[in-house]
Amino acid sequence: MLRTASATIAFILLGTSLATAGVLTQTTTFDLQDPVFNGAAAASALDQFDPTLGVLTSVQITLNAQQTSNYILKNTQSFNIDASLVTTVVFDLASSAAAITSVLQPDGFSNGGPFNLITEARNPIQTLTPGQSASFGPLNDQATGTVTITTPADLALFIGTGALDFLLQSTAFDQSGNTLSGILQRDLSTQTGGALTLTYNYTVPEPASVVMLGLAVGALGVRVRRREARG
Repeated sequence: MLRTASATIAFILLGTSLATAGVLTQTTTFDLQDPVFNGAAAASALDQFDPTLGVLTSVQITLNAQQTSNYILKNTQSFNIDASLVTTVVFDLASSAAAITSVLQPDGFSNGGPFNLITEARNPIQTLTPGQSASFGPLNDQATGTVTITTPADLALFIGTGALDFLLQSTAFDQSGNTLSGILQRDLSTQTGGALTLTYNYTVPEPASVVMLGLAVGALGVRVRRREARG
């Protein structure tokens, strides 16, 4: 008798759409920081997925990290120099919640994870005569990382009525592009920032379909009781 009931319900489910798909997107920006000395960090927050909206099926996280650099280079030598400078910025996305950080950086920081991003600003090479200065910038670069979360344990971290805090850490490293060191006087500034987008994909039960399913299950129960009565 139970097998007949299960088969009938399965047939009804196949013929009836029980849910519609929903998408909820949030975006936040990280304030510009100057990471040249000892790194920098910018914080922001996004809302958790409210479970009253439906059933969360996946979460997509996308980070767009940005770098802007300006250089002033001066030739302090008595000979011409082909002046160039490269500034590299390493970004890492984290959270004060260790479980969230583990999702964002599954292999730990600086190990090429989806949110261990690198940008680079490089000025066009210019020949400077003795005592000559040149300004370069703004020199811009950006990098994007994304990850989609579908496992129930990880999805549970994003469900609730509170907020999720995120921290964008950036560290800049500058190096002269010249073969000789200490031959350029450098005045540089670098700012970093970014935008974080959180997309919740979820399903919402359709009231009409739920009512139809309830009626079908009720009718099935009547049939089962009738068969039991006949038996």
